[in-house]
Amino acid sequence: MSNIIKLKGKTSKGKNRIREHGELWNQITLDEIGLVSSRNPHLIDRSIQPIRSHLTGEWRWFDFHIDRDFEIITK
Repeated sequence: MSNIIKLKGKTSKGKNRIREHGELWNQITLDEIGLVSSRNPHLIDRSIQPIRSHLTGEWRWFDFHIDRDFEIITK
């Protein structure tokens, strides 16, 4: 997958994550983080997907529909 997105922090948590991990993130697959269980609650809503920091390699869940901590600047 590996689509690059540019994020901007909306909340203090989001702004801290951008400061710590950069504004460029890669959209990644569940396989890339080792999650393939059908019981995973994040698989219920397909708008919630993992993303990985381009700068640090850390990953987090991101809601592509409406994330409370970030807004997408470019996709």
